Amino acid sequence: MLGKNHRIGKHPDNDAQIYKDMWQTIVDGKRWKGRIKNKTKDGGYYWVDSIIEQERDINGKVIGYLSIRHDVTAQVELEKLSANLENIVKDRTAELYQLNKKQKVIFHTVGIGIILLKNRVILELNDKLCSIFGYEYNELLNQSTKVFYQKDEVLKKQKTKLRCKWQETF
Repeated sequence: MLGKNHRIGKHPDNDAQIYKDMWQTIVDGKRWKGRIKNKTKDGGYYWVDSIIEQERDINGKVIGYLSIRHDVTAQVELEKLSANLENIVKDRTAELYQLNKKQKVIFHTVGIGIILLKNRVILELNDKLCSIFGYEYNELLNQSTKVFYQKDEVLKKQKTKLRCKWQETF
């Protein structure tokens, strides 16, 4: 671009107002700072952060303009990707929320009792299971399965049976 008109790199995506503001700022003798999308020789593009100011001779007469540019294409692309990624995560979260709501409806309306356990602690249960045992949901959630046994001996015997069945499986 040395010795050529800077307009050859002007990208059509830039708002025309940016060039008007830039020109007015540097004509007024002030320093212009901004980010511009430029066109490459082969039709591609790149982004630059620019500082443009008047260049003066020894007598103070304007003899041209000096521009210092820093290529920030990678940064701009990363910013776009980050913004897009946030939207993708937001959309996917909304989808998962809707799927979760549908699954909960199915889980709580099926005609069989369902209980999810971990280490004999009730992590989740459906309404049918509550009605089978005569408990409210909150009475069983996060409780030990011990709540289902009237006597501790029956619970211990059941634990032993379960351990034996599990060992036979493996």
